[in-house]
Amino acid sequence: MLSILRLNCISCGHSVNLHEDVYADYEGLIKCDACGELLNIKIQEGKLRSMAPGLVTGISAAKALSAGATAHLPGN
Repeated sequence: MLSILRLNCISCGHSVNLHEDVYADYEGLIKCDACGELLNIKIQEGKLRSMAPGLVTGISAAKALSAGATAHLPGN
């Protein structure tokens, strides 16, 4: 059975659904499909451990992406 992790965007409150089989152990950026906010998340053993605005070591996520970092879109 397909299991979905449901998170709420800390910027707009939109529900962000992630496939547990893909994101059960994940640390990195995801993008809210409603407002476009990049979120830095950490998921371990299928449980959300942390979520913060998409800042990467003191720089904005947009700058990090332009420097070659990747963000995963939920469902992709």
